[in-house]
Amino acid sequence: SETEPDVRDHDHEHEQHLGSSRQYWRDIILGVNDGLVSTFLLVAGVAGGGLSSTDILLTAIAGAIAGAVSMCAGEYVATKSQNEVLEGEISLERQHI
Repeated sequence: SETEPDVRDHDHEHEQHLGSSRQYWRDIILGVNDGLVSTFLLVAGVAGGGLSSTDILLTAIAGAIAGAVSMCAGEYVATKSQNEVLEGEISLERQHI
């Protein structure tokens, strides 16, 4: 007799969802895009001013570091604010219960 595979043999509890890290991918893509565009425009601007290649490279590195620090600080503040709002909503809902 031919036996069909038992669907219960699959361990569905441990399968990863495709979108489990979707929120982080959005932030990563926006951050990389912003960093590339702003660094390119900064370098184009100082290169147009006639600076030496060493000065242009230093400007690009400083601009990239400043952009990364700015993005990290912005993401931290945004996440902290979002968590505070969520905690306030949960507290309000507890009072209503």
